[in-house]
Amino acid sequence: DRRVRDPAATHDELTSATRLHTLCDRHSVETLYGKVVFSAGSEDYCWEDVQLAAELRGDWARVRDRLRQGLACLRASDEREEGLEEAEIDSAAEEFRYSRDLVSAQEMEEWLARWNITAEDWMDYVRWSLLRQKWAGELDDLVSEYPPEEDHVDRHLGIEAVCSGDLDRFATALADRVAVSGREGSPELDPAEVSEVLRRFPAHLAERGLAGISLEACRAKMERLARLEVSFRRFREEGATPRRIAALIRSRRIDWTRLVLTSVSFPEDQMAREAALCVREDGMNLGEVAADVRRELTRSTMYIEDMDANVRDSFLGAQKGELVGPIESGEDFVLYQVLDKTSPSSDDEALSARAREAVLRLQLDREINDRVKWARPG
Repeated sequence: DRRVRDPAATHDELTSATRLHTLCDRHSVETLYGKVVFSAGSEDYCWEDVQLAAELRGDWARVRDRLRQGLACLRASDEREEGLEEAEIDSAAEEFRYSRDLVSAQEMEEWLARWNITAEDWMDYVRWSLLRQKWAGELDDLVSEYPPEEDHVDRHLGIEAVCSGDLDRFATALADRVAVSGREGSPELDPAEVSEVLRRFPAHLAERGLAGISLEACRAKMERLARLEVSFRRFREEGATPRRIAALIRSRRIDWTRLVLTSVSFPEDQMAREAALCVREDGMNLGEVAADVRRELTRSTMYIEDMDANVRDSFLGAQKGELVGPIESGEDFVLYQVLDKTSPSSDDEALSARAREAVLRLQLDREINDRVKWARPG
């Protein structure tokens, strides 16, 4: 076990060590400008291109709004003196690191240095992410009551974008657009359509551009990104034909079998087994059993593909009306009743939409593998 061979330092030790690696006081995405993320042919695409493309789609504004919520939560926590338990913070920090394979202190330090983020700022991200979850139902009120200063938002925007994984996702979204642009046989783009997309950039970018980049260079990048977006629109319209969608659905008949389920969770295996006997032997349905023992009955719809690998086999042969379980899930034991089981069909609008996205994703991955050369850190 790698954790045993190479134990991670405590977060205090990590903070002390990485403080020496801080490159500057401003931990914004601006510190990444000019660094190449990927190349396609003779064209390089840098982190400012990734940000501008996210601005065009409206994704950057959503990151900013989410960060404002997180910073408001931090301020509320300080003023209300309603903090988080250290165990909660440690658990979330550990989950962050292991999910990114940053097991040792050295690996974590190197990751932080690559992105020019301090350990203190990373731990702030962990805290405001936890608080956002904890106070999810009152975020709008918190932003109104504890509004963060906009320069504070600016300083932490890169931290939110990097640590959340959004910046990497935005880079992939840009690579998607680059990979399918200018393909052989592609028709000329309509200038009017390009102009319409260009107008969707936030007004402040058209007027001032990005800090540290000339307005002329920024506008040229925006023009290029608008053309990529128009080209990508065409790809989405033309790439997933009905024939391709139907063929993929036929090939995924098992994975895309849809189940409508009710479920009840129990804290003990024996309780779940007794409840199962009431259904199997006494003829009760799961809803009646849940009401008798005062447990919540949950209804859900899912595809076989989306189930955890350790429970998938239990549902492959299950028929309509059948009880499945108890199945261990975390600290609970869950009973499921199959209300409906439907084989995939092109007539299913939700499944057709899913298949359409899968067809496009397969094509995009192929184009990216052929045309894009990655150079990004992380």
